[in-house]
Amino acid sequence: MKIFKVAFVLIFCLLLIGAIALLVQEAPEAPKDGYYTYTISNGKATIESCDQTATGELIVPSVLGTFPVTTIGAYAFDGCINVTDIKLPDSVTEIQMYAFENCTSLVNIHIPDSVASIDRDAFGNCPSLAGIWVDEGNTKYASDDSGVLFYKDMVTLIRAPMALTDPYIIPTTVQTIGERAFQGCSNLTNIIIPDGITSIDWYTFSDCTALKVITIPHSLTSIGYEVFRGCNSLTKVNFKGTEDDWGKISVKTGNNPLNSVTFEYNYCQHTFDSGTVTKPVSCKEDGVRSYTCTQCGRIKLETIPKLEAHDWDEGVKTKAPTCKESGTITYTCTICNTKKTSDIPALDTHTFGAGVTTKEPTCKEPGTMTYTCRYCGMTKEETIIALTTHTPGPPATSTTDQVCTVCGTVLVPATGTPEPTEPTTEPSTEPSQNEDPGNDGGFFGGIADFFNSIGSFFEDMFSSFFSLLGF
Repeated sequence: MKIFKVAFVLIFCLLLIGAIALLVQEAPEAPKDGYYTYTISNGKATIESCDQTATGELIVPSVLGTFPVTTIGAYAFDGCINVTDIKLPDSVTEIQMYAFENCTSLVNIHIPDSVASIDRDAFGNCPSLAGIWVDEGNTKYASDDSGVLFYKDMVTLIRAPMALTDPYIIPTTVQTIGERAFQGCSNLTNIIIPDGITSIDWYTFSDCTALKVITIPHSLTSIGYEVFRGCNSLTKVNFKGTEDDWGKISVKTGNNPLNSVTFEYNYCQHTFDSGTVTKPVSCKEDGVRSYTCTQCGRIKLETIPKLEAHDWDEGVKTKAPTCKESGTITYTCTICNTKKTSDIPALDTHTFGAGVTTKEPTCKEPGTMTYTCRYCGMTKEETIIALTTHTPGPPATSTTDQVCTVCGTVLVPATGTPEPTEPTTEPSTEPSQNEDPGNDGGFFGGIADFFNSIGSFFEDMFSSFFSLLGF
């Protein structure tokens, strides 16, 4: 009986092997277009694999053969170690698990707005990946400024790119952190988990080899298996609850790094106000600004370095400038009394004293007034205009003109009338017989003397008049 059972099993195995070999032999070879091998289902193409010789930036086509590309199959780009950038077409709606695993040089991947499904660990072991960038029009997924992948409502964090760098603070909208979300993020040294998170799933921070500090909220109740596996640099946990609260958290196995860290309980992720100057700064001493945490009241002090510039007053002129030398002005700091001196440029003009007449003006020539600079001795001359009046000499006589003693101009001409003399007594003589008896000084002689005296009067009067007029 046993022989029949063994024979039956052997015959069944032989038939099964033959059937498999027949299926393999008859299975048609998958079509290939460029780098891509694909399969067809319901008139749509699924990329099954990418040639590992592909390098640099890949822009995945929207059509292979004549079929639209809608799916990136499991392990499709696995091992494409020379690809640095991948941009998927708008036709893709699904990315299956491990699709881009082991793309060790991949830096950026661009997810179009058409993608509605991304399977777990699609970006595993991509140590150079700096950003998973989702088009804004995508209704299922989103990414933040750091290239971290979320569901659209930003409530669930799906995956952080492995090359993510500090600082990274998980958004306060997040309530769930996906399994393996930060696995292998070897550049992170500090991560802050927001309030409201109640559990940390399996492997979330595993192999974050540079992680030193993590901030955990008071709301946390459980830490899954091997969440901190390989986090051998972890030295501090900032816990927002009490030590008793920490003791109530369920911690699964595989989290040995937590056994050797320092805990800071009642930790406050301080939010400081804008600060108040509690000690004014000056050029002499540093100042102090005080900041107060709006959550716990903690005070933080900040030194304000002393001023490099003094507060100078308006200055005092300590040496007046002249045309010969520059002057000085001294400034004093109103805070520390430090002094500094600056030059006042020499004057462009001289300071002349009162002038001295060095040449008197006349009616013939102008005069000269000389001024001397009281500082450098430089002189300047100024013309005194000629006089408009003459300098009269002795008064005019009947024979002598009155002239200007400077220029000789005749001011009053001679009168032309002899000077009167004292009369002389002549002995009377009898008129000769030849003399006219009518001229003997009688009636007619008196009339002649009368008219002669009147003429002399008017002649003297006109001479004086013309003398006054300057003739």
